[in-house]
Amino acid sequence: MQDASGGNGTPVSYLPGGILYFRIDDPIVKGNGRLAEEEIEKAVMKKLRMRGLLLADANIIREMDKSIEGASLIIPATINKDGVIGRNTSAVTLERFGLLRRYVGKLLKDLCGEIVKGNVSIKPYKRKRETSCKYCSFSPVCQFDAATGENSYKLLYDKDNDELWRLIEQEEQANG
Repeated sequence: MQDASGGNGTPVSYLPGGILYFRIDDPIVKGNGRLAEEEIEKAVMKKLRMRGLLLADANIIREMDKSIEGASLIIPATINKDGVIGRNTSAVTLERFGLLRRYVGKLLKDLCGEIVKGNVSIKPYKRKRETSCKYCSFSPVCQFDAATGENSYKLLYDKDNDELWRLIEQEEQANG
């Protein structure tokens, strides 16, 4: 992706290992009767497992989770017994990471451009019955009301991974 000096003047090439989201939480583990400490720890780890996208490289995945055997308890990855990345792993190629980086970069540039133009319209998302307003502490100031003609939600729809990557690729082709 980008080169930098390794401290001795030698260029070092950096690759993405992943884009991961860690939910800060204090999970409650439910169980029948007494659970062994190891079982409790495993259940907590499962609830705190990171979500996101990894580079499809078994060696990098093993470096992220040194104790991985089968499904990882901390990252969205599985390593099969033959050392191959499992199909339930949330991973993409280096080319797809580049595509995602360019797409997000353009999206951020466009959003910043709108802000500079003064377009700061209120447009919270709505996905099924969930809205971003649920988490917002600015509702007394923003006064968003979907019942008025002036306000509307940005509707989000679930898409499978293949459809999402197709849309990103189409967007890149359209923008040259």
